[in-house]
Parts: sequence; C-alpha cells; structure tokens
Amino acid sequence: MNVSALYPTFTFSPDVLVVNVMVKSDRDNLSPAVLRVHGDYVQEESLEGVLRHQWYVHSLEVCELLSDCVVAVEFGPGSGSKSRASRLYQMNSSEDADALLEVARPVLEAQARHALRLGVLQCIKCQAQFSRGERG
Repeated sequence: MNVSALYPTFTFSPDVLVVNVMVKSDRDNLSPAVLRVHGDYVQEESLEGVLRHQWYVHSLEVCELLSDCVVAVEFGPGSGSKSRASRLYQMNSSEDADALLEVARPVLEAQARHALRLGVLQCIKCQAQFSRGERG
C-alpha cells in the first residue's frame, strides 16, 4: 500500500514531530496512524485524531531503522503500562524515518550514558573505581 497516497508527509518543529505512518503492533495488523512526538510523550493517533496509545519518551528503549522507510520502536515497562510495547512504523519516505531517529537519538544516548554510569562502582575507602564484574 502506498502510504503517501493516504496522507501527506511529516511536519517538524523543535518542539513537535508529526509523522504519518502505517503501524504494525504485536496484536494488530498494518493500519494508518499519526505518530506525534512532543514534550515528554510519544502518541499514536488514528487519522481522525483519536489517541490510541501514549508512552513517555524516557521509556523508549529501541529505535532502529530496518529499511529505508521502516523503523522498529520498543517502549519499556513504566510507559503507561506494565508491559513492553513494540511497533513497526512504515513511513512515507526515508526523510520521515530519519526525522524520527533524530528525535529518538538524544533519548537513547542519555539512557546509554546513564547505564554506563551505573556499571562503575567506587570504593568508599580508597576512591578506586571498578566495574561490577571485577573482584579485588
């Protein structure tokens, strides 16, 4: 199905990213939707503007480009539900996919830096740093 025939491409401002997509979830078949990223939220809406799903941006765990116009996204627990959410978003163009990846990049980089900090421990007595796997 040609996605661009259904609706126009994305609009982007520093505060809001709106991308028209075809979405595939674990439970649902491919269906048209609007993906809106703004503030602290990622929202998936129907074409009529009805909110289907909403996640916190900080719950984003994976945002991976699978092909030119297909992006795999995973949200972790604590994103408004107690379970993981996986989505495949088919975009109108590779520019749409790149725009989504650009919005996701700072969030994922911040999470990676935080995870690295948690992996280093410091001795209270001598201030030496070591990873959890090291034994002294």
